[in-house]
Amino acid sequence: MVKARNHIPEPVSEAAQARGRKQQEDLVRVRVERDDLRSQAQLLARIVQVLEIENHRLKEANEALEQQLAARAGVPDLATDGCRRRAVASNAVGTDWRCRPSCAEPLQAEGASFDEDEQTGD
Repeated sequence: MVKARNHIPEPVSEAAQARGRKQQEDLVRVRVERDDLRSQAQLLARIVQVLEIENHRLKEANEALEQQLAARAGVPDLATDGCRRRAVASNAVGTDWRCRPSCAEPLQAEGASFDEDEQTGD
């Protein structure tokens, strides 16, 4: 027991001290790098989360627009129909403003007919 109390540590060589200092510096550098990578990974995870939410919103909006488009596909848009604009612009009272067979489709469904003579006025 006397030897244990009087034990003097052996002197550490210069090479061992230099190696220890280098390992400490490396440890500090690696910890800083680890913390930086961790914060970058958290930032990227947040960016991915935001992009996924935005993608989901865009998909919902796209679905809604597609449904609106499908609903409109069955209804003729008279506001943008060239035939309708010409009839309104000419103020032709009692004239048939249908210029092509597609304009007559609603009338044919009700039993009216459309032939090429009506289109040219012959």
